[in-house]
Amino acid sequence: MQRRHVLHALAAAPLLHSLPTLAQSFPDKPIKLIVPLPPGSPPDVLARIVAEGIQRA
Repeated sequence: MQRRHVLHALAAAPLLHSLPTLAQSFPDKPIKLIVPLPPGSPPDVLARIVAEGIQRA
């Protein structure tokens, strides 16, 4: 039974190490959304809608 506890603790150690990084603000720089298609194409329109939603968040 103790061996199982040790294995669980070893498995959880990397998760605990990454907790301080989760508290950082993201993004701290502007995000560039690149659509390799011409303006006005359906993927471009969709990317603009998604970008607007990301900007609000």
